Amino acid sequence: MAADPRPGRVVGSRRVAGERRRPRLPHRALGGVAEVLVVPVVVGVVYPLARAVEDRLPTWLPRVLLGSARPPTYLTGPKRSG
Repeated sequence: MAADPRPGRVVGSRRVAGERRRPRLPHRALGGVAEVLVVPVVVGVVYPLARAVEDRLPTWLPRVLLGSARPPTYLTGPKRSG
């Protein structure tokens, strides 16, 4: 095995003790399928669960995470003629 220029490390097939291996991320293996298929499925499962426990959460948290359940109402100003 060749010596690494950084002290305390060895280059080769063995890992240095205490060095952590990066986990493989599943979205890279899936490619574009993750955006098209996996994300809508996850949102479709998480959203109803979040709505089910909404009453047990502080009032502000569901509004931040889920948005309002009511459509917006806008004030109407005076109409301009012309």
